Amino acid sequence: MKNLRSSIKHFFAMAMVLLLFFTLMPAAAFGENDENGENGENGEPPDTVTITVSVAAYYLGSARVFAAPGHADAVVGNNSFRVGATLWVEAIPRLGFAFAGWFLDDELWNFSPNAQIVNISEDMALEARFVPVTLIRHQVYISTRVSPAGGGVISGGGWYMQGETVAITAHAQSGWRFDGWFGELGNLYSRNNRLVFTADRNRILSAQFSEIPEPARPNFNIQTNVNASPYPVHGGMVTGGGWYDLGEMATVTASPLPGWIFAGWYDGGVIPASDSATFSFAVDMTRVLVARFVSAEDADMPGAFQPRATGVFAPPARIYLLGPAALDSVSDTASAVIAVQNALALANDPFVVERGLIELFADNAIARAAAIHVDGGNINVNRTALMPLEITAIDTRTAIEHMFSRAGYIPQRRLRVGASFISRYADVNVNFATSAGLTDIETVRIITPFYYLYFPAGFMEQNVAHSPLTVSAQAGESVRVSFSRRVGDPIRLGLPPFLGETRFQTMRDYRGNIIPSAFNIVTGKIDGRVRESSVLSVAENPTSFWDISGLSLETQEAINVLAAQDIVSGTGDGAFNPFESVTRAQMAAMTMQMLGRLDASADGGFTDVARSDWFFGAAGSASRHGIMRGTGWGFFSPYMNLPRYQFMVISARILRYEMGMGVLPNPDEYLRVFQDRAALPGWSLEEIALATKRGLILVRANGNLSPHDPMTRADAAVMLHRLYLQLW
Repeated sequence: MKNLRSSIKHFFAMAMVLLLFFTLMPAAAFGENDENGENGENGEPPDTVTITVSVAAYYLGSARVFAAPGHADAVVGNNSFRVGATLWVEAIPRLGFAFAGWFLDDELWNFSPNAQIVNISEDMALEARFVPVTLIRHQVYISTRVSPAGGGVISGGGWYMQGETVAITAHAQSGWRFDGWFGELGNLYSRNNRLVFTADRNRILSAQFSEIPEPARPNFNIQTNVNASPYPVHGGMVTGGGWYDLGEMATVTASPLPGWIFAGWYDGGVIPASDSATFSFAVDMTRVLVARFVSAEDADMPGAFQPRATGVFAPPARIYLLGPAALDSVSDTASAVIAVQNALALANDPFVVERGLIELFADNAIARAAAIHVDGGNINVNRTALMPLEITAIDTRTAIEHMFSRAGYIPQRRLRVGASFISRYADVNVNFATSAGLTDIETVRIITPFYYLYFPAGFMEQNVAHSPLTVSAQAGESVRVSFSRRVGDPIRLGLPPFLGETRFQTMRDYRGNIIPSAFNIVTGKIDGRVRESSVLSVAENPTSFWDISGLSLETQEAINVLAAQDIVSGTGDGAFNPFESVTRAQMAAMTMQMLGRLDASADGGFTDVARSDWFFGAAGSASRHGIMRGTGWGFFSPYMNLPRYQFMVISARILRYEMGMGVLPNPDEYLRVFQDRAALPGWSLEEIALATKRGLILVRANGNLSPHDPMTRADAAVMLHRLYLQLW
């Protein structure tokens, strides 16, 4: 019993020793770490969390997560850390970028590139975001000064956030003129009194003014010559050209040679000036007068050199004030203002007002003032080439607008900032760089001795902004125009007209297709809209219909002119059917053809327009350009008769889309004259007011619009013709 008791004591003593031994020895002495370097009782790892970091794109920068110094034991494995550890995250931007913040669950967590995470307790997925250095905003100061003091006043300037748009304006005092904005080193920034730029650094800008000298009395040159083309140069002789003082009487005389007959004096060779061989007039501007002669054998041919008025209003006797000769007198801002001021003498003439010719002439004068002569046929249109022209064009527009204001003339629309490249070569390659759209130049003209190319407002933004474009033109008996790739918007080509009547002259391609065109009084050319490579020339296309003789002269004129341009067509057997209703499909086809924007493959996504329908492309094109919309639920309703008020709305949309005409401040001013104004839908009032102001509306004898009556083909032709005469 004693031995047993001794053995039990010895057993418990050994157990206590072993227990103490196991308690004091490190756990690592009795087993290997598991795969993650973890161990513990029953093989269970200690508590861990996962911390991951990432970047939006590898080329923006890099990011990492690591344990705080002296806490290396916090790292358990790849992106795994012990609960309660202290960690750091670090973001390193690449060159050209800056750190924008740490984001957790798409919300900003911390804006420091080196951030500490203390006592971590849960998983985290952090994203480091970076932005270009140019987006980092700081405050900059724009200091402005007037030089000399008293020459003018300045608005704008002061503190701006970096990247913010700055607009400062200089106003000249009476008797002074603004010369330009200049920088710290005397470098010229702009000659436009309103300077708009992005705040990128501190700047000191000086607005410089100079006193206005007494104006010098200008001289004007009268140039006369015999235009032999296409008639022999020996048709006759002229006298009377030379220099004259303002207001002096000039007399030019044309003398035909044997076998020839004098056919008239023409301004710029196009616009009739006088039927008298001896022509006397008071000199008020530069004029280029061409004496034309015809062979005596051809003199009795019907229509030989018998120009007559087009449309309802006859051109004024002084229409040359808006013609090519007047435009040729423009070489800078001052001469542009003088030429437009001369043209204001016609501001109240219905022929001029109906067509918006004052604004058209002013647009061309601005572009001619901002012109550069190119030596060769390669014309590069880019930001570098356009920047100096932009300054001149903006200055010229501002000067013309101020002249309008002083004269009390309210322009029908905003004048366009345009530039011209003038080449003496007939074959040109116009190379547009993507940077061409980075200036305020809206329109570009390429002027050659035989034709011109006109790139309208929006063309560069829509067709050049993302990809370079080359437009080539070669002149012979016809002009070949080539595009290096497909374009969405048409350009305009101006070709010389035939001698005599221009109403039924149109442009044709080499396949005989008609390109809707119009005679441009300002340039003296036939303007056609071109959007694909082709060979083009001018041809006559007179038309007639047997069933329109009883209509008004304006209606007959409208139908025949639009038919010559392939905008409207007959219904067969030489008939026009003037009282038949116009459908929505027909309206889409007529307007898109007139605008040169008819794309046969355009898909408007309408459920009731099949690809096999003749109006498929017309409906799609009208929808694409916002001219016509569907009737709801995905329908276009192509066979629905078009109500008169919708026709008016569509016409006004075209004026806005093509000519940039704005919203009228008070539509009721134009609509209150109609007896049935209350029948107009509320959403249509602004558009119909604009159409009324521009003289497009046909009113019944009783003073009613009859807005919900179907539009007849005759009335549609008159309204479209009035619109056609205003689209430049």
